[in-house]
Amino acid sequence: MTYSHEVREEAFQLYCRGLSLRQVALRMSEARSIRLDNRTVAAWVHRYGWPERRLRLRRRVENMADERWAQEAAQLLSRLSRLREDILDAAAAYPFRSAEGAVRSLAIVQKVIASLVRPRDDSITLDQLESVMAAIFLVLQQDEVLGPVLARREEAVLARIEAHLTEHDKHIDSGSSNVVPA
Repeated sequence: MTYSHEVREEAFQLYCRGLSLRQVALRMSEARSIRLDNRTVAAWVHRYGWPERRLRLRRRVENMADERWAQEAAQLLSRLSRLREDILDAAAAYPFRSAEGAVRSLAIVQKVIASLVRPRDDSITLDQLESVMAAIFLVLQQDEVLGPVLARREEAVLARIEAHLTEHDKHIDSGSSNVVPA
């Protein structure tokens, strides 16, 4: 018996969903009220190269998902960059009157950045923490008022952070020593 292209494509879609050849034949027979057996489906699999076609489709779907993620990530990074610029503009508009004010502002910025980079499981790796801290220091060192204060205190601040992390590592088991709760 000859089957239409439409019937073969519908069978191919079921095959792509992971159904066995017998399940494809049974479902097609029931849905279309036709007589189709798994040997016919097996012949289609070989004749039309369904495994290779399914693999190409999976790769295309994966590439589309990767591309979509890259576009969304670029949009998020653009928004984050605009937010950074807004923070810097606000800092320039309202210069700090004291070192304490600068330190309080630094704490607020750290909380904002931490909330932006915190994974959904509410923990960050030490590498992520180091990257965030490096970014914070870089941005804040460029500020006319905060920059000189931070430059004088950077080593002391980093030493205190390192001491805190070392103390924290003593309290967690060795299997998760590279994760810091946020």
